[in-house]
Amino acid sequence: GERAAASEKIRERLLALPEFRNAKGVHGFVSFVEEVDTAPIMAQCVAEGKAIYLPYINETRDRIGCALWGPEDSLVP
Repeated sequence: GERAAASEKIRERLLALPEFRNAKGVHGFVSFVEEVDTAPIMAQCVAEGKAIYLPYINETRDRIGCALWGPEDSLVP
């Protein structure tokens, strides 16, 4: 559908950027159903050995943090 086509266009443009190709790590996000599908982008990062950093909410400090993530790591609410 429309989301899949838009997600693929975004993925293609991102992967073509020299900044992405040269990056050793990428800060991303895990998408919700209505957002751009970031799973293929993260899969490409894994395939290329790039580190993936994801945001998380630290409720005790009322802040957003950033954590290194790998496909073997679980995501929790």
